[in-house]
Formats: sequence, C-alpha cells, structure tokens
Amino acid sequence: MSPIIPIPATRVSDVYIRQRLLSQSQSDQLELFRAQNTIATGRRVVVPSDDAPAALRGISIQRLLERKEQVRINLQTNNSYLSATDTALSDVSSLLASTRATAVSVVGTTSTDTQRESAAIEVDRLIQQLIDVSNQSFRGRTLFSGSNTTGVSFKSSGNGVVYEGNEQNIFSYSDIDVLFETNLHGVEVFGGLSPEVVGIADLNPVVTASTRLSDLRNGAGISKGSVAVSDGINTKIVDLSKAETVGDVVRLLEANPPQGRSVEASITATGINVELDSAGGGGLTLKEVAGGTTVAELGLLTEVGTGTGPVVGKDINPQLTGTTRLSNILGVRAKGQVTSQGSRNDLVIEANDRGDEFNDVTITYVDGGPLTFGLETAVYDDSDPNNKTLTVTIAHNKSTASQVLTAINNQTPFTASLDPNELENDGSGKVQATAIDTSATGVTAGGSGIEFDQTSGIQITNGGNVHDISFTSAETIEDLLNILNGSSAQVLAELSSDGSGISIRSRLSGSDFSIGENGGTTATELGIRSLNTTTRLEDLDYGRGVHTVDDAEFTIIRNDGVELAIDLDGAATIGDVLDLINNHVDNPPGAGHLTADFVEVGNGIRLVDDNPDGTNVLSIRRENFSEAAWDLGLIPHGQDTSDPPVAAVAATATTVFPGANNDLLFTATDPGTIGNDFPISFVDTGGGPGSENVTFTTSPKGLVFGIDPGTTTAADIITLLENHPQASQRFTAELVPGDGSPNDGSNLITDLTVTATTADGTPEILNGTDTNPSEATGVFNALLRLRDALRDNNTQDIERSIELLDTANLQVNFSRADLGSRQQALEALGLRLADEEIELRSSLSLEIDADLTEAITDYTAKQVAFQASLQTTAQIQSLTLLDYL
Repeated sequence: MSPIIPIPATRVSDVYIRQRLLSQSQSDQLELFRAQNTIATGRRVVVPSDDAPAALRGISIQRLLERKEQVRINLQTNNSYLSATDTALSDVSSLLASTRATAVSVVGTTSTDTQRESAAIEVDRLIQQLIDVSNQSFRGRTLFSGSNTTGVSFKSSGNGVVYEGNEQNIFSYSDIDVLFETNLHGVEVFGGLSPEVVGIADLNPVVTASTRLSDLRNGAGISKGSVAVSDGINTKIVDLSKAETVGDVVRLLEANPPQGRSVEASITATGINVELDSAGGGGLTLKEVAGGTTVAELGLLTEVGTGTGPVVGKDINPQLTGTTRLSNILGVRAKGQVTSQGSRNDLVIEANDRGDEFNDVTITYVDGGPLTFGLETAVYDDSDPNNKTLTVTIAHNKSTASQVLTAINNQTPFTASLDPNELENDGSGKVQATAIDTSATGVTAGGSGIEFDQTSGIQITNGGNVHDISFTSAETIEDLLNILNGSSAQVLAELSSDGSGISIRSRLSGSDFSIGENGGTTATELGIRSLNTTTRLEDLDYGRGVHTVDDAEFTIIRNDGVELAIDLDGAATIGDVLDLINNHVDNPPGAGHLTADFVEVGNGIRLVDDNPDGTNVLSIRRENFSEAAWDLGLIPHGQDTSDPPVAAVAATATTVFPGANNDLLFTATDPGTIGNDFPISFVDTGGGPGSENVTFTTSPKGLVFGIDPGTTTAADIITLLENHPQASQRFTAELVPGDGSPNDGSNLITDLTVTATTADGTPEILNGTDTNPSEATGVFNALLRLRDALRDNNTQDIERSIELLDTANLQVNFSRADLGSRQQALEALGLRLADEEIELRSSLSLEIDADLTEAITDYTAKQVAFQASLQTTAQIQSLTLLDYL
C-alpha cells in the first residue's frame, strides 16, 4: 500500500498544506510507476537499490550463466573439430586393412616380381593419400599437427616421411576451470617419432652461485624458510625466504653471522660449506626454525656443534636445465688459493682440465734471488703421485702477484687469477717466499669427473645418410639441443623427463636411426650412444634379439693364432658380451691381449688386436650354425667368417732439417701402437768425427742420436740406427724422397733443435656393424617399410612390415576410440550444461523476477491509493465564501 502522508490538524499555512498534498501525490505516482514497471518487465529488482541482497545474488547467477554460455559455445566449437577429425580418419582403417590384404597376397614364394611391384605402387599411393589426410585443416586449424596449428603435420622427405608437428594438445574449457583436450596430434594417430634414445649418463650439473634453488634436489626445489646459525653462545636467525639462487644463500649467511663472529660460506661442486672464524672458537650449528625443512634440504642441517667447522654440505643435486653450461655437466676443475701477507696479492689457481688428477697439488713460492725479478718461473711436478707440487720461483718481496700469475699461466697446466675476494686486488702487491710467509701456500682440491669432449661431436645416421653434428659452438644445454633440432638429421632433442640428461628421437619414418661417435667420446659422455654396454641383446635387430645355441656361438681367432670360443649363455647385454671376450680365460691381460669395445666412428662392436708378434689375421668364425655373430654384427649375414680386419699400421715420425737432402722418415718395425710416442732428438757429442752414437730406451721412451754437427749427414743417421742392435729391432730410417732431386742423404744434420715423436701407429681392428637401429613407429613407417620390402623381394621384411602395419592400425583404431569417447563426453557435458542453465535461470528468477499475481494486486492497491489521494486533495483544496472573507 502507498503510504498516506497525514495532514496536521493544527492550524498551518496553506502553503504547507499544498506542499504536503503535492508530496503525497508524487509519492503515489512513483509507487504506481514502479508497480506498472514491475508488471511490464516481469522483474521485481530492476536496479540494485530495489533489493540489494537479492541483486548481489542475481548478479552472481547472471555472471555464472554468461560463463556457462561461453562454455556451451566452446563445446560446440570443439565438437566440430573432433567431428572433422573423425571424418578425416573414417577411411584410414579400411585403407590399411585393404593394403594389408594386398601385402599378404604377395608374401608367398609364388608371387612374381611384377605382382610385388604393383603392390608397392599401391602402397606408395596410400602413403601419399595418408599424407593428405594428415594435413587436413578445419576452421583454420591443421588437425594433426599438435599446437602448431598453421603448419603441416607430415611431409615427404626423400624416401621417407617427416613429422613436422609436435606432441602438444590444444585445450579448451569444457566447464568452468575444467580443461578438455580438443585435438589428436599426429603421433597419437599416425606415429612418426622413434622411441627415445635416453641419455644413460647422469649429467649432474655443478653447483654454482647462479644455480636456482628451484632447480635443486632434482627439480624439487628448496622450501622457503630460515636457518638458525649459532656459535654455541649466540644465535642468529637468517631469513632465506627471499633467496633465489645458491649465491643468494651464501651472501645471506655471510651477512648475518652470530653476534661478534664472522661466517664464511663457500660453494663447492655439489653443495655449500659453512664455517666460523677460527679466532672465536665455539661450536657451529645450523638448525631449522619453527619446524621448517629448509636447512635439511640445503644439506646443511647440523644440530651438534662442530667447532668452527667447516660444515660440509651434502649433495644438493641440481637439475639439468636449458641454461646449464656444458662446462658444468661432467666434472670440476681442481682449485686452490694462495693468500699472501699484505694486500693485492692473493691468487686463485685452477687446473685447466677437469678431474681428480690435479687434486692435492701443493703450491709454494721459492726465492730465486733478485735476478729472478721479471723472470719468474713455475714448474709442475707429478712424478710422485703422493707429493705433487707446483713450485713458483720468485724474487722475494720484489715479484708481484701479476708476475706470478703470468708464470703459472704460461708454464703449467694451471690457470691463475687474482682472488676477487680480496678488496682492490689488482695484482700489484709483492709476494714473499713460502719459507718466510707461511701463508703463501695452498693445496688444490675439489677436482672430479672428466673433461667433456666437445670437439669431436656425434654421428647420427638417419634416412640412409650420415650426419656429423658438431657442438664446438655450444655453450649451454639449450645450445646443444638447438644444434640437434636445427640439423639436417631430422631429430627431436629434448631434456629427459627426469631432468638428468637429454633424449633424442627421430622424426623420419621409414628408415633406420642411430647415434654413434664421431671419432671421440662425445656421445658416450652425453649418454646418447644408441649402442652401449646397457643395450639388451633381446632388443637388437628391431627386437628380434640374439639367437643363441647350447654351445659356443662363434670363435675369435687372434692374430697370434689363439682361438677364443665365445658362449653367450647367461649374457643379457652388450656389456656382458664385451666382458666375455675381454675376460676370456685364453685372453689374459698382457702381451697378445685382445680388446673388445665399440667402434670409434658410428656404432658397432670392434675387436682390437695390438699384438706386434702376431703373424696371422684377426678373424671370427661362426660355430654350431649359430646366428649370434650375425645378430651382433660381427659377421655379415649369410657368411661363416668375418670380413678382413683393418690392417695394423706402424708408427712413423719425420724430421725436417734446413736445406735439402737431409729429411728423414722413421718407421716402427712392428705395426700397432707399440711404436708410438718415442721422441727422436739429436745432440752434439762434443767428441768430433767418429764419436757418433745412438741411445735407445723404452722407459722412458726415447731415441737420441749423438752426432758431430760438422760431419754427420742424414745417411750417417741411417747407418747409426742400422748398426744399433736394439734400436734397429724397433725402428728403421729412410730418406724422405721429396727432399732433393732425389734425396741422397748427403746434407749435414746441423740444427739440433729439430725433434719429432713417433705417432699414428694403429692396431689390427675388426669393426662390427650396428645391429641396434631404432625407427619411427606408426602408420607411415610400416607402409614405407612394406613398400621397400616389396620392391626388394624381401619376404622376411614383408612379414615384419605386415606386423608393423597391424600395430599401426591398432593405434589408429585406439585413437578413433579415444576420439569417440571425447565426443560422447562433450555430448554429456552439453546435456548437463542445459540442465544447469535451467536450474540457474530458475534461481535467477526467484531472486529478481516478480510474482505477477502479487504485482497486479499491488498495482490495483496503489491505483486506489493514488485516486484516494487525489480526492482528498480536491476536498481539502475546495474553495468556500469563507476563503474570501
């Protein structure tokens, strides 16, 4: 009901009465308008002020309805993509089944070459048809290229097919905060990538100041928290929650020591070390704060005092990332520090190579007198492995740190640098002999691992082509991956799923894929060599494995005639096979020992016979009709014996003297490595003509000619060697023909600085072939293999291709089943959304819609009230004669 504004009964002015009556009329009109508006719109709440709580609830429901509407649109759009995908795949299974039937019909021995060629042409056409299917697009999206929606999925490349897409799914919202896969990428349907060649080496990165805390503990990271640092008396709480890197942790610890103390934190290859200043004593502890786990995760938890330390942190195991530097993946250089008295003279000495070889080297300064100033020298001596020294000869209290640095860098396998922790260290400070300044000494430590072979690169075989991949320009793991992915080898290189190494897969279907060495150890060190000691015998030859018998499978005949019968019973891996050969009872270490390892270039097992006394030829003979030697790649298929080995080569060295008719070629009499690394040099006997001699030693190796520079000729050198009973048994010498017209050896040997070292002697080697190739999986690989097998009339490969085709067809059918289940899920979601919309609109109606019966009744009442108000006004305002008195 509209409110009735009372008119005071007391005597009031006419103006006031008119104002009250007008106000009543306006109020009634407003209420009447609202009632009319409610009936016209059907809304009880038109503006939030009509009912603020209901309006807020209604706004929330309306927003939810709008979001649900967008979800419904998403479902319709995504269902159209899935329907288009299903349409594209509708005929694939039937085509594959038809092709299989064709292949089966020509697999028998009665089929002619023409029939198989015809079948191969049919397969070729199907391959092209499937490429077209795989590259279909719908609504601007390529259906099977993963997230690369504007590119092609597959394309022909030579005799193969390359997958150009990725394995990423495209997601859309199927409900609020619920994502849904809206595509099938090419690998799911057609295959196209080979199984991973996963690195078996743990590329455990070195901890550095820039190592992120989130990458530690194999990527699990470090919990944010604090550490309580105590010297046993005073405790300092250090907040590490803002630290992002290991360097941040070190700086925070050093900047917040217990009261009156100093803390030194250092970063090692595996973690953090912490120690107190030695002057104050006490018991260093590092404890958790408020039940945290930060200190333990950093490997520093120390609840019992350790004196002033150091607390040696545990391995915090950083995860391999794209930014990890290649210099930090396989080892650490040994490092030492020399802190001399005075200022601007502290040095850091670091080995040039990684590994433990240069650990425990004592660095000392020795006074060489005033004349040493400017002529400082450094000598590294490792003749005694238990007392390795780096001795720097200086001018006491005159030589500077910079001069010491130069001597070390120019003359030793170490690199010296100015210690950055010493303020204003510019190397100008004087150094003193260690005997006087006892602090002027240091010991190297911390070296581990190996030096990464970054120069050799790797060799990838794919599509029948050999690709030499160089990493010389790479600085980080990301660089290495980019080089691999950008190469012509058609591979996909990524970080492995556990973050410990890298994995490589082939994008090329229809060919063999393998990763081997390129003359070095790069692939092995990265753990990506596809044939290695862990390769299982059952996986060789596309999973056919190694076929063994109950007795010896093959016999290795060394070049000295010794026969090694190899029985593979119990062998499970390639490493087991190598061990059986290397540790054979008839192949003991020492003279004549034959070594089994891997080929230097590519992949395969090799046998190395470095016996200079052998007169036979290294070979392998098949035994007991076993196929094991074939399966291991040691004997070509169909043969009973191996191909001839690579012959051994004798070591040589050439001395080149000034002038003509005096250059000499020295050659080892025995082939193999036995003649390598012999230095050849010439000295003046001082005895004049007739004093010439030869000194020959094997430990250490050396061939020294004592001569008279005024009379000894190149021909005399040959005679000297021939007349020496021991040297002539190991080396021969001859004139280099090109040094003269021709070289007659008549010229003198006058330049005694000419030296040479024998090299390039190689053993007898039998190289096996790679029987562990990988291949891409899926439809295209099966069809390409089938086509080639049909053209080659290879019944065994045709049968294998049919098996691959069955597996690929099963994959296609599974993909279509997955596709159907997604479409059904979308339909169910659509029905659910429709039901939800009804419920939401009902709830919205309850909040803001009007009850028309109530609204009409209210409107009638307001209309009556308005009419009554007008009548009252008319009566009150009616004029009488009294108004004019």
